[in-house]
Amino acid sequence: MKATFKYRDKSGALKEGFMELNDYRIASDNNMRASAVVNARHHDADPAFGSAFEQGVRYLGIFPKGDTKYGVKPTTLKEMLDGTCTTKMSGFQLASGSIVSQQTPTNGMIPASSLVVNELILGFIEEELRADYGVEESAWNRMFALNQSISTALWTQPMVDVTAPGEQDARSQAQNALPTQMVGISASMTSKAIGVASIGLQISDEAMRDATLDLVSIIVREQTMGQRMRRLWRDLASVVTGNIDAGQTALTPVSFKTAYDATAAANTITHSGYLNMLWDPSRIYSMDFLLGTLDSYKAIEQRTGRPLMYDPNTTGNVGNEGSYGLNPGMPALINFTTANPSMLLVPTGVVPAKQLVMFDSRYALARVTNVSAQYSATEKQVLTRSNFFRYDLSEYVYRLREDAIVVVDYSNPG
Repeated sequence: MKATFKYRDKSGALKEGFMELNDYRIASDNNMRASAVVNARHHDADPAFGSAFEQGVRYLGIFPKGDTKYGVKPTTLKEMLDGTCTTKMSGFQLASGSIVSQQTPTNGMIPASSLVVNELILGFIEEELRADYGVEESAWNRMFALNQSISTALWTQPMVDVTAPGEQDARSQAQNALPTQMVGISASMTSKAIGVASIGLQISDEAMRDATLDLVSIIVREQTMGQRMRRLWRDLASVVTGNIDAGQTALTPVSFKTAYDATAAANTITHSGYLNMLWDPSRIYSMDFLLGTLDSYKAIEQRTGRPLMYDPNTTGNVGNEGSYGLNPGMPALINFTTANPSMLLVPTGVVPAKQLVMFDSRYALARVTNVSAQYSATEKQVLTRSNFFRYDLSEYVYRLREDAIVVVDYSNPG
């Protein structure tokens, strides 16, 4: 099955392009979106008019959100699936100068416009997965050193070994000599099967007449957002407790009392130990993120020996930061950049009680996002003109560099 369309190239010439049902299969096999396959095929499209896929969508008379400038209403699913959208846009063509098809399907043929419906909805889903709507989601997206999008359920995890530069110096090299190998990247021996969650959408024949793609996208985005939030806490927990699929076991907690301050009392964080937690004299890591419960945040806030500008227990309001907050003898640190890390409060169970997780967001975590409609489902929907849609999505989170993550236990027994 093929959908042909007209588009303008960079020279202004009118050219013919096409999208095939098989493009969904090609996209799935090559970790791409079907629209990217179309755009790669017709890479000479003039960006002033949009990519080849965008021009093709307009040519077929599909306007997901309408066009208020020219009084065009959003296209309904019925119009896209039965092909009538291609006959309604002559007014738009006259007003805007865009190219619009005037041909309708004949003899019961499957309309070309139905071929792009799945790709358009997938675009809305991917937009949702990359959006920042809540505080937790915004923080979540800032935590990753590496983000990768794929469109397949199987993925081979890269294994990165970059510990050597921190342990030894590079040797001087003779002229034309090859450098000493200090950094290595290899592939895991097995492919990872990323768990797939499916979103199903069924629209009655009566509703198809009035349901626009914009309305459908709102429904799908809402479900996608809910699915995403439910996975967020589970993925964060796997950072600490390990991910069986990634072959990563639980991180071993470091004792606050043993590693940072031997004077710390039970269930207590001291100011001296807190500074030792955040300070990395090797300059390899800058611990800019903390994960913990509300009680852990309170333990940091109420840490023993914390400097105060004002002391409410004294009559002169003089704290150990000086009178009225002035302490001219205190040096200004110029190479300690982690004095104020960001902290995300997590539910009990994501991080164990009396523990904190700190990490460098530049190196610690990586995420693989799989957003795809399985080709078999897409093929069945298009060829049978079904009013049932299925979209698959999943996220896979793993520790990119484990030495950039430290779990601190401040229970301080004994």
